Amino acid sequence: MNVPGLYDFAAVAAGNIHSMALRNDGTVWTWGWNLNGQLGDSTTLSSFTPIQVYGLSNVLAISAGHLHSVALKNDSVAWSWGRNVHGQLGDSTQIVSLIPVEVLGLTEITNIAAGYDHSLFISRDSLIAGCGYNEFGQLGNEGLNNYYTSPQITEFSCNGTILPIELLSFEGINDGTINKLKWLTSSESNNKYFIIQHSINALDFIEIGRLNSSGNSHLQQEYQFIHEKPNIGINYYRLKKIDFDGQYDYSQAIAIMAKDSQKNEICSIFPNPASYHIMLDILPFDANAIFEIQIFNTLEQLISTEIKSSELSEIDISTLEAGIYYIVVTYKKCKQVKKLVITR
Repeated sequence: MNVPGLYDFAAVAAGNIHSMALRNDGTVWTWGWNLNGQLGDSTTLSSFTPIQVYGLSNVLAISAGHLHSVALKNDSVAWSWGRNVHGQLGDSTQIVSLIPVEVLGLTEITNIAAGYDHSLFISRDSLIAGCGYNEFGQLGNEGLNNYYTSPQITEFSCNGTILPIELLSFEGINDGTINKLKWLTSSESNNKYFIIQHSINALDFIEIGRLNSSGNSHLQQEYQFIHEKPNIGINYYRLKKIDFDGQYDYSQAIAIMAKDSQKNEICSIFPNPASYHIMLDILPFDANAIFEIQIFNTLEQLISTEIKSSELSEIDISTLEAGIYYIVVTYKKCKQVKKLVITR
């Protein structure tokens, strides 16, 4: 089907819950969810039809991130808008912007890319710069900081952090009261051991165990680790690979859901306390089950209402002030109230 109101377009980009289109006249149009201002129309109102991005013209390229957007104008300057918790807009702040703001510190940009909560840029001299979330080293600068609010030049070299180990897979499953982790390597050289790290928010990881590696091997190796009594809700895991020279590298993080089978509840909320978003895990009923999700403050004033199905959903709370709230989940005649604490 055709998107109503769109014609003469040159490019499109799909974010997590919003979309972008670039017309041949250099204007940018967006539609979808807009709680973080990722539509760039100076409001937080969502739109089912395309609306024009405020004050932006002469655009050559667009890119849609998780909850932010980036555009490149014909003067080789980049502009961005939307969620900015980790500095992904590149304007040296962590303030959400409902309209485009200039990416600072970079000129002569030739290409752009928006990730989950980070942004990347290529300059005319073929250097890569990045800003935003960097917990897993996605900016390519050896993960020196967890985030950057202004673009940092990435320098790739042959003596970087790539270690002599090839990780084929890293996966895990929940088995009652334990989480089972398993990973495979295709070859290893000078690898000393693995540190297994755990997190409940995908940001702060702690060590929960170590396993010695094979050291040197050209054969496929399998490793297993059991995490006893994991947290109820989503558990995040990653591997820190250490070699004999002390160099290290991280694997990508995986997530495992651990449910409390002894509690008869409609849903669970995590993390709690939370700062910018929560995950709402609604227990499965039937395939067409519809739930009403309401958020109230301590004065019993209704803050928001959403309709969800029986699945894991992310709820953005970045616009709510720190304090205590109550989430009411209703399914037919069954209702459950959850207390939520928001901290900053």
